[in-house]
Amino acid sequence: PPRVAPPMMVDGDEDAPAAAPPRVAPPMMVDGDEDAPAAAPPRVAPPMLLDPALAEALESRPTVQADPPPDPTARPDPTALPGAELPEGAPPPPVDLGDASVSFLDGLRSPAPPAPAPAPPLGSVVVVDEDDWQLELGRRARLRLVGWMVARTVRVGNHAAAQVVLPENRADPEQRFSPADYFSITSRGTRLAVERVSAGGEGLLLVDGQPQARAAAAAGLALEVVRRDALGAEDFRIRLHLQHDPQLPDPRAHRLVLDDGDRMVRAMFTKGLPLHAPRRLSLGPISVALTWTGDVLELADYATGYQRPDGGWWPFFVQQDGARFRTVPEDGRLVVLRPGDVILAGSALYRVEAD
Repeated sequence: PPRVAPPMMVDGDEDAPAAAPPRVAPPMMVDGDEDAPAAAPPRVAPPMLLDPALAEALESRPTVQADPPPDPTARPDPTALPGAELPEGAPPPPVDLGDASVSFLDGLRSPAPPAPAPAPPLGSVVVVDEDDWQLELGRRARLRLVGWMVARTVRVGNHAAAQVVLPENRADPEQRFSPADYFSITSRGTRLAVERVSAGGEGLLLVDGQPQARAAAAAGLALEVVRRDALGAEDFRIRLHLQHDPQLPDPRAHRLVLDDGDRMVRAMFTKGLPLHAPRRLSLGPISVALTWTGDVLELADYATGYQRPDGGWWPFFVQQDGARFRTVPEDGRLVVLRPGDVILAGSALYRVEAD
């Protein structure tokens, strides 16, 4: 450090306090002089005074607390995740992906397959009471169902919604039944497809005597449906087969023939006709008044059920003396049939019988 001159004493004032030493400029640093003492800190200007009103306004402003930086070692809190407030089992809220959900592959993807068509509804079960069999078979004149005209696709079942109805036999008043489909038959000219659709063992599709799930030809094909007694044991079987019949009015159709060799089957599909007393029967979709005169069968009062609600006409034909089928007159006039003649109403085929 530089040399400092001693304080100057005043004559005769030995007891006076020593004068303050003079201020000394800080030493100047020289490049390369690492051992030189550190320089004194610079002088700081005093704070600037603000207007009192401005200072009060600044003090009244709310302060904003900055969020602390996240701790990289901390594990996430599951209760703070989105969807944690949802009740158990509830689906998470949808996420808006915006343009992120659009992909150039979208135009190349195949469309989703269509949902399968729902199964057709089942109707009420059709039941025949065994107590009525004796009366129906005991009449001298009868109308017996002998088969069905099958065109396009039809269902074979035990309920009213099926196109081919095979009723249940009720041996006990407490006996209960459930609606069921047994077969699906598709006929279009020479092409034929039959499929077994019953879940249980009530419907059997046989080809040359062997059970099958489906068939595509009438040769060697037989359809069987089991009927049970009040205890659930097998009572008898309804047997049917398909054949091509060029006499049918629909060229696409096959005839589904009912095998009536079993008298119990014959009784289920036979309606007796009282002498000189009209009896109203539903032949397929058509209600008809039938009267047996002792020689002929008269059909009357059928015009109302002949016409469909949409203004068209149900299939309603008669075959007389083995000739081709002809439509029943739409004007409702009396139709006269003899034993051996056939009625086609809807898809059901009936033959007139008499002793």
